[in-house]
Amino acid sequence: LIHARYLEDVYKKFPALRLFPENATLWLLKKMPSVFISEIQGLKDEKGNEIKGYAGRMPLVTHQMFEDRKFALEKMKDTVRAFSKKGVKLVGLGGLIPSMSRGSLDLMEAFKDMNFTTGRTYTVKTVTDYVKNVIDEFNFDKSEVKVAIVGAAGSIGSGCAEILAGWGISDLLLIDLERKLDILIKKINEIHGRVSNEKISIRRSHKISDVKWADIIIAATSAPEAVIEESDLKSGAIIINDAQPSDVSPEIYDRDDVLVVEGGVIRTPGIRVGFNLGLADREDSFCCLGEALILAHEGFYSPFEGNLLDYGYLEKLSRTSEKLGFRITRYQNQFGYIPEEKIHKVKQIVKSNSDGIS
Repeated sequence: LIHARYLEDVYKKFPALRLFPENATLWLLKKMPSVFISEIQGLKDEKGNEIKGYAGRMPLVTHQMFEDRKFALEKMKDTVRAFSKKGVKLVGLGGLIPSMSRGSLDLMEAFKDMNFTTGRTYTVKTVTDYVKNVIDEFNFDKSEVKVAIVGAAGSIGSGCAEILAGWGISDLLLIDLERKLDILIKKINEIHGRVSNEKISIRRSHKISDVKWADIIIAATSAPEAVIEESDLKSGAIIINDAQPSDVSPEIYDRDDVLVVEGGVIRTPGIRVGFNLGLADREDSFCCLGEALILAHEGFYSPFEGNLLDYGYLEKLSRTSEKLGFRITRYQNQFGYIPEEKIHKVKQIVKSNSDGIS
């Protein structure tokens, strides 16, 4: 279950709507029923039987959801009802739908005979897999690399913070409303203390511009618009962007001295979603869908976690993901795979930064 991020997403499915004024299209979206975009093909259960899946879109774009949350929730319920009539037992929630439904709780209460997954746990795994890959490929020292998390108190940001602390990452900047960070900081300190003798440095802030300090930035807010601006980044910065809509200002993609990597994308070999996800390869998918695919394959369902990370469930997902051949992709963003020459240039800047060369 997804939603259009921008009108451009709507036009990909309904190109004729480009002929109408924007306001007319937005009005029409509110009146439209839920849309089945495609069948999801190629997934099998453990016995080799084909599992039927559907991609469905609720007919609102991001800013419409923020303008009227109650109306957006009713549209979500309409789409779930349409799924139910198709015999669907498990619904994966993409984009901003989890945060707009209290982490699926509003939908669970309305549809007690159905199961829901926000994809949160597998997203945490995927985003941190990209971080680990960047640390290794760009030769960062794990004890010295500076990592900022924008949206740190949210479900994805807090889970990533826990995982990084468990790896022994010692220099973290947590950006969110400061009153929301106290419990997370206490937990991070406990986790880090169990795995490393190094003292951990945890900074907190509510100012996005403080990411200029960071080598690696995880962007994971539920904001309806970009929050990280071009002037916020130092040369050599690498953003792992999980936010849909993107947290990253369009101008940043034009810089040749920083990287923006899509952090919520996995390769799902053999799976065909049946419509354009805007990713670099037809076998690439978003990891919120990936978690639903894993659960459908295994025939188990996700626990309702709130903001708590269930490590047993994470391990279960990781094992099945590996069995299915799901993995992170080559570095890509909204413009496709990132050219090797750009990656090489940023590597040289990162090396210069670590050597103390301005």
